[in-house]
Amino acid sequence: MLDEQEFVSTKRDIKAEMAVIKKKMTAAAKTSVLTPISTAGDPAAVFLAADLDIQRQVIDVLLRVVLLPTPRGTSSFDPTSINIEWRQ
Repeated sequence: MLDEQEFVSTKRDIKAEMAVIKKKMTAAAKTSVLTPISTAGDPAAVFLAADLDIQRQVIDVLLRVVLLPTPRGTSSFDPTSINIEWRQ
């Protein structure tokens, strides 16, 4: 159990850590590749109008794309060979 002094000290430390985290989150949101898209009236249009590099960065932030093995000698594209998962 914490006595009052330990509680106050711990609470102060946690508040300081939370302030640092909040600053980092605010800075990250300002520089995030998602900011222009997520704040747009039509995010899909902004995404499609963006450079390919920006589109790739957005996909990398939001999704995990895994190319699954395909049979040897296959020359056509098989959409089932791609696994797309939302990042959390």
